[in-house]
Amino acid sequence: MLRFPSPLVKAICVFAVLSCCYAGSSSASTVLEMSFSQVVEHAQLVFEGRVQSVEPRILGDGRIYTFVTFEVLDVVKGALSDAQIELSFLGGQIAGKGMFVTDMKIPLVGETGLYFVESISKAQVNPFVGWTQGHYLIETLADGSRVVTTVANETIISLQESTAQTPVTSAMNSFSKGKAKGVLIQQQNQLSALSQAMSVDAFKAAIRDVAENTP
Repeated sequence: MLRFPSPLVKAICVFAVLSCCYAGSSSASTVLEMSFSQVVEHAQLVFEGRVQSVEPRILGDGRIYTFVTFEVLDVVKGALSDAQIELSFLGGQIAGKGMFVTDMKIPLVGETGLYFVESISKAQVNPFVGWTQGHYLIETLADGSRVVTTVANETIISLQESTAQTPVTSAMNSFSKGKAKGVLIQQQNQLSALSQAMSVDAFKAAIRDVAENTP
């Protein structure tokens, strides 16, 4: 079993425990739940981007990583001078060999989204803060408006943020459900889900507001 502790452990007690094998095997992973403000706070870079290419590679240590190249459309937090950025994700399949990590959602070619990157210089098991908690998709509606969804295509309608930090003892008992705490989604029994969806501009404004008001 391989253990990959996140650099965020001291601040928010997020961790992942992984076991990775070849050809058809999978791994178990656990990521602790974070609040939306924690995701923003611990992201060195937040950007809107479009996936241009996805390429698995076998590195010198024998592990497979999938390298994803993004076209950077807008920098929401942080600084990036390049028009592209390449991020790596543990796992993938190449030359008949496969390495898979449970709950790893590697971006797909052509997708457009908002990405919260923990570090632009240090390789991670998953470069996104809180894994899927720092990975959101952008959907363009028939009327041309753009809205934000989770990676599970759940429509986000609003953000309900608490200014209080999650205690470590509480966080240890709260595991990620695929989105950051406080990200509210459309319930199945509610009508007109997309008409109530949170716009990309509103989502970005919330990110900038948290970033500007975080000590």
